[in-house]
Amino acid sequence: MAQSGLHIPAQSGSKLSIFKDVFADIGDEQSIEQSLSTFSSHVTNIIRILKKANVQTLVLLDELGAGTDPQDGAALAQGILTYLMEKRIPNLVATHYPALKSFAHVTPGTLNASMAFDLKSLRPTYRLNIGLPGKSNALLIAERLGMPLPIIETARDTFDPNEQQADNLLEEILRQRDQARTERQLAEESHQAADALNQRLQDRLDGIEEEKQRILAAAREDADKEIETLMDELEPLRRALRTKRDALAEIKALQSQLGDIQEGLERSRERKRKVETANQVPVQVGDRVQLRSLGMNGEIISVDGEDIEVQAGALRMRAQLSDIELVNKAGRVKKTKTAGSTHRHDGSISLVHPSPGMELDLRGQTSEEARESLQAYLEDAYLAGLHMVRIIHGKGTGRLRSVIRSALDKSGRVRSWEHGLQSEGGEGVTIARIRTE
Repeated sequence: MAQSGLHIPAQSGSKLSIFKDVFADIGDEQSIEQSLSTFSSHVTNIIRILKKANVQTLVLLDELGAGTDPQDGAALAQGILTYLMEKRIPNLVATHYPALKSFAHVTPGTLNASMAFDLKSLRPTYRLNIGLPGKSNALLIAERLGMPLPIIETARDTFDPNEQQADNLLEEILRQRDQARTERQLAEESHQAADALNQRLQDRLDGIEEEKQRILAAAREDADKEIETLMDELEPLRRALRTKRDALAEIKALQSQLGDIQEGLERSRERKRKVETANQVPVQVGDRVQLRSLGMNGEIISVDGEDIEVQAGALRMRAQLSDIELVNKAGRVKKTKTAGSTHRHDGSISLVHPSPGMELDLRGQTSEEARESLQAYLEDAYLAGLHMVRIIHGKGTGRLRSVIRSALDKSGRVRSWEHGLQSEGGEGVTIARIRTE
């Protein structure tokens, strides 16, 4: 069928050999004219086949050794099978001889197989059982077809007890195999149901985590807006305070307002810190993290409270917990550093200006946006008393870097600048030193 281009009754992915010839001995070819019996006809045909068969041919033999004494026929059939095996000639043999079934069971290179049969309906099931010989079930079929019961009982009494025991054992094996197949199918169905349930639970957990992140992001955004509003209110007071240092009474009034606004600002920052803390993920040795200040990835090799030691390539460095981002399969979970406050003194008046942080990231901004952000940041850094800051602009085409460094040259708040070290980001980073006078 395969070599004729027909569809074959086999599972997808099955493979068949290509044979140059197929030889078959099937049916009853006895001849009165040639004085050949059924056995003689089969033997003559098989002899002709053996002369032509080789490793590239397929030999099909139906009821090998039939038509003569069963013991002699079984012995001859075993001899023919041994010859075919020694010559490595592929063959398929149909037989009812128990001796040949036993031969195939114990001889390497041969394999038993049988076609299942439904004893209730007396119909074939067309299911092939690989590895197990079949039963003829002759007496049971004869009984179902109406053979008189005394004849059936007399026939059963003549059975060899050993053969009867072997048939019973084979029947038990087939029954247990069918039971195992059913149980395996049930187990596979249960496994598939468990996998589906696990996937649904995982989807629900993912949805809960996304909702949590959305709520935290909204809380952070509200806190940022509140801080920005308070900073806008605070700036006019700072400017008025700097221009009216001689009016002590007015200064005290302004300073009182400044204190009220600063107190509100600290409360907003505290709320933001709580939101950020709720979103922090605990870290442990072996976690993959990113150092935000350096833009480098590494692996945690030790944890001591807030102090983290990270191995990044050949570099081994220490960092604070607030300066790292945990990198995992679900993405990055950022931990935001909380800026502290620095006190600057102007005569007998204490002015408190919050630190804008040691780092400003301008990547993704236009030139005009970057200049405005840089100017505001440098002013805040100067008022907070910072001595050095880190400006991140990336490498790219170099245009944003040129704009930033040109603005640093023109700024009255910057004493000098230099590009970052290779471990700090190289040409993608500029280190600026702030005037302190």
